[in-house]
Amino acid sequence: MENTEAPKEVRKKKKKVGTKKTGKKKGSRKSKKKKGGIDINSLSGWIWSALIVLVVCLLVGGYAGFNLWKVSQKEDSQKTKVAGKKNEPPAWPRKDQQEGKPFSVDFDGVDISRFQGRVRWKEVSKAEVKPKFVYARAIGTGGKVDSEYLLNMEEGKKLGIKMGSYLVFTMGMSVDAQIDSFCKVVDMEKQDLLPVIDIEMGSLADGDNVGLKDSVMRLAQIMDFKYARPIIYSNYHFYITRLSPELNEYPLWIARYGKEPKIEGTDILMWQFTDKGHVRGFWIPTDLNRFVNGFGMDNIEWKK
Repeated sequence: MENTEAPKEVRKKKKKVGTKKTGKKKGSRKSKKKKGGIDINSLSGWIWSALIVLVVCLLVGGYAGFNLWKVSQKEDSQKTKVAGKKNEPPAWPRKDQQEGKPFSVDFDGVDISRFQGRVRWKEVSKAEVKPKFVYARAIGTGGKVDSEYLLNMEEGKKLGIKMGSYLVFTMGMSVDAQIDSFCKVVDMEKQDLLPVIDIEMGSLADGDNVGLKDSVMRLAQIMDFKYARPIIYSNYHFYITRLSPELNEYPLWIARYGKEPKIEGTDILMWQFTDKGHVRGFWIPTDLNRFVNGFGMDNIEWKK
């Protein structure tokens, strides 16, 4: 067996060295890490923990804020699509497509939609011959809100022009759904003119259209009962072959480019006589309309 006891001289030297270096008893290692009564190691650990928590909070808060921003952007985009919120002017049209041609003079009013692009209403205000009335498309084929509708209504009324709204009828939707779509976007209290139901080839569905006349009649009756007696718009050939004579009881607005239309058993209220009108501020060729058979503004104004 080995002797593990150190010689006396060695033990004495170790004791002297330890006493001279620290001057304190063993077991006082913690005191080397203290300064002014503060534990440096504990303080450093606390600072690092606080920094980590701060960084995590910033990351989580930033992520949450980014998500909220995305949601708000999506809601604004949806409002623009559904409610026709004003957008920045589109690139189209960049200029008057009939620039240099004389402006139209022999007309009473126009009807417009997004297909006319952005109307330059400040230019309209400078026109020598302004429209007496403007009908703006509120609902297009398939129940979609016209993207220019609200802006057209707002700007037209600022100029003192009598403004009205029209709905493009479709066999692809129920009558009730079409009425709902129209009423959601059209503020009836701000309408100057009677509502219009537009029926033409684009109104037909791919399948059975046997119920076309009955569906249009029902839509007109509901609109008449809830709001006001609507005007029926259609082109001459479509009307006499698909809608007459049952709808003759309603005020008629008929499109026919060339000869003035005549329909047996009724007097037409308005005639759309061209789709190539040139009106200041409207940079795309525009539909022009005039009253016929002794009718006038008094016959289309909505008397609430």
